[in-house]
Amino acid sequence: MSLTETTPLVTADEITGIAQDVWGSFLAMDLEPAEPHDEPFAGESVTGCVHLAGAWGGSVIVEAPTTHATAAAEAMFAAEAGSLSWDEVSDALGELTNMVGGNIKGLLPAPSTLSIPSVAGGESYTLRVPGAVLASRVLLTGPAGPVRISLWRS
Repeated sequence: MSLTETTPLVTADEITGIAQDVWGSFLAMDLEPAEPHDEPFAGESVTGCVHLAGAWGGSVIVEAPTTHATAAAEAMFAAEAGSLSWDEVSDALGELTNMVGGNIKGLLPAPSTLSIPSVAGGESYTLRVPGAVLASRVLLTGPAGPVRISLWRS
């Protein structure tokens, strides 16, 4: 195996730092690392995904319970609690996914491109990128609850 096949290009610590910077800067929300797990979040959740193509191919997936996504959207838009539509919550999580993905892209070999984010939400759903393998996963938690960020290599 080559070094690039065994050594992660983006570490869990780097992803954690990116998420803490994005949530802290744009939402004034502090996030702390937690022990990652694969279990779905209880109840409804929201998932954002961006794809990276070029010298390195993969996907960045950001998952959060709907309560976290809603609190993040309210902070992003300076909105009153309960005043936002699903579209606004979806847009906010998509933008957070885009920011995290863009920062991760900056750590990967160039040239590369980042797709427009896709967002799914609901209860009991699965988002999968066929053929991708997990490169790194972090779980963070804060006042609004947990958020999980996964980096998948295609």
